[in-house]
Amino acid sequence: MLTSIKFRLPHTNAHLPNLLAHLYPRSTIATIHHLEPASLHPLARLIQILELKAPKLALHAPHKIAPNAVVIPPILRHTPPQIQHTPRQRGLVVMIGRLEPRKNYHLALATFKIAKTLRPDLKLVIIGDGPLRRDLHRTIERLGLQDVEIKPHATEEEKHQLLAQAEAFLHLGHPEGFSLALFEAATLGTPVITHPKVPAAALLKTPNILTVELHPTSITKALLRPPPPAKPLKKPAEFAHIYLALYHKIYAKNLNRR
Repeated sequence: MLTSIKFRLPHTNAHLPNLLAHLYPRSTIATIHHLEPASLHPLARLIQILELKAPKLALHAPHKIAPNAVVIPPILRHTPPQIQHTPRQRGLVVMIGRLEPRKNYHLALATFKIAKTLRPDLKLVIIGDGPLRRDLHRTIERLGLQDVEIKPHATEEEKHQLLAQAEAFLHLGHPEGFSLALFEAATLGTPVITHPKVPAAALLKTPNILTVELHPTSITKALLRPPPPAKPLKKPAEFAHIYLALYHKIYAKNLNRR
């Protein structure tokens, strides 16, 4: 495919095709959704090094770890979800994502325990499933967090309804890809608490997104006083122009390097 395709910049979105950029450096843009931790599997560190050294690299994360990396959002057109108009529930905090270590759920629970002592009305709903589910349930019991619920399964409608009702959407994943859940929350007008290395937060830069350090003190302060809600997006939004601008940028960089 890479030798016969007519486009200058084929776009790949998996780890193995990223490595093909070493074989076809003049015709490939390699993309990485997120950098996996070295503990995930024995070859993770080697693959990560090879991906970072790919001749043309476009990360889905805004980390300055490669000389020719740019942020690319994995979305071309966003249509706002159809939801029932319901008022926000004071104290409701929502998290969405796979239950795995890099999502920092244990940090969220420890922080939530602190915040609850100052705001007893806080309630946390975690939507997602994964290998940490049993361990998270044990942590919730140990901390005595009766107002924390894990929903392993939820329809898109249920997810969007909860996001629209939430006082805050909390997202602490690191390393992280674009984060479509954060993007959906922000476009629904929901206040978002996250950290500055999440691409969706770095690209959107809307008033309802608050970026904090991945530290209990910073997160607690944000939970006690989340950013104000914004007006939800009413019409479909086009993002193709962002892709084109980024592709032209990375292509120009590589022209200058030849």
